[in-house]
Amino acid sequence: MREISRLRSLLGELRRDEYGGVLIYFTLLIIVMMGMIGLVLEGGSLLHLNSDLQELADAAALAGAAELDGAKDAITRATNKAENLLTNNVNWSNVAVSGVQINAPTFYRSLNPDTATTDPAQANYIKVTTVTRSVKPSFLVAVGAKGNDSTSATAMAQATYSMCAPLQSFMCNPYEASETNPGNANNFSAKLPVGTMILLLNKFVSGGTGGGAPGNWGLLMAPNENSNPNNQTPFWAESSAGSCSAASNPSSTDTGNVAKFAQPGMNVRFDSPIGTSDQSLSAPVVIDGFLPSSSDPKCNRYDPTTGKTQQVSPTGFDPTNYSATCNATTSSSFSCPLPRDRLVDTTIIGGGPNITDLQAYWKNHHAGSLPAGVTNRYQIYQQEVSGAAPFTAASEKAEPHAPMCAKATVGDQSRRLINVAIVDCSYWGITGKKTLPQTTLYAQFFMTEPADSSGNIYGEYVTTYGIGTNSASPNAPGNAIHQIVQLVR
Repeated sequence: MREISRLRSLLGELRRDEYGGVLIYFTLLIIVMMGMIGLVLEGGSLLHLNSDLQELADAAALAGAAELDGAKDAITRATNKAENLLTNNVNWSNVAVSGVQINAPTFYRSLNPDTATTDPAQANYIKVTTVTRSVKPSFLVAVGAKGNDSTSATAMAQATYSMCAPLQSFMCNPYEASETNPGNANNFSAKLPVGTMILLLNKFVSGGTGGGAPGNWGLLMAPNENSNPNNQTPFWAESSAGSCSAASNPSSTDTGNVAKFAQPGMNVRFDSPIGTSDQSLSAPVVIDGFLPSSSDPKCNRYDPTTGKTQQVSPTGFDPTNYSATCNATTSSSFSCPLPRDRLVDTTIIGGGPNITDLQAYWKNHHAGSLPAGVTNRYQIYQQEVSGAAPFTAASEKAEPHAPMCAKATVGDQSRRLINVAIVDCSYWGITGKKTLPQTTLYAQFFMTEPADSSGNIYGEYVTTYGIGTNSASPNAPGNAIHQIVQLVR
């Protein structure tokens, strides 16, 4: 009770005290408090500003990296995206908040050591640095702070592409000379109408001196080939990619007369099994225009014991006069293969299917007329696989449409589709044995008939997948090309 009375007395004395000493302490305390508040608020603003700039740098670097496909305008596109894709201003700067946010980026072909480049074909990385932004102090001015607090941010990113589908060959873009922006073969699908047949002739011959011309077709090195071309056989029989091929595992051309070694693997698709699993996986429809062999009518296309074909060419069929020698009246005599583009053997790239020849094939194998809207061979094949086009008894007697070999297994309709990387060979310097650039565009071709003994293929162009405006975008459903964009710093 005595202590409470004493406290009341002291408070009373303090209330009556007019000396002013408390004001001195309070004034000093105000300065300290303003400094602390300034450090917390304006220091926090600077940290938030730096965070904003870092997010901006990261996003700009990723946007720019997505354009690094090696094409002639890759650096131009990457710079534009890095500088202009994002137009938002940083939120925490209160000094010159508008205007350009990104400085001109720098490009590198390798890291550690960092090697800068201005060559779009070698630009694998993009480095982005933001402009310097500032925070003008408010609280700290009261304690004598001068000038603005400034910061910037930097980020580096790269883009790689992986191919997650069987890819055993490539083609030099036949239209490269007409490109204004070579490098990614982006004009291929615009120039080549769907349904056009190309005779895929292997031009990358012994010594590697025949490759590189527009339209040349060549094989890729089989994994672990080790100079043994026989590894091309199981490589070509694959129905799905064993692994995704990425930049860390680039494909190389396989020069020399190696396509003949791939031929057995190519023709597994036509009821010619050479082993088990993928090496026995046939297409569901294997019509190729050959009569069954009298020695083994149930395994008539390829003899895995002798390594030779047992096919018997039909008498009276003339592929150069298709519609006259293949029609409804001949269906009881022989089976007609799908027609080739007229003159494709002369021009290599045909002029598209002839509707009269398609109708002749239809009458040889099916009842009725060619369905409306069916204008190419792949569409006929799809009708046959789906069961919408039943084979007549005469057609089945001449050549059964389904695999007959006891060793064969049956795949789906995609089994006769092959994937071919499309490359601007001149731009990339692909002549002879070379490492291909990352696959950013591939075309699917429909094998209309078995490959010949040299491994040459008649293929009907179906579609393309890749990164260009005329093809399906990477990472889209059905596209085996995946673009991987990531920050590296």
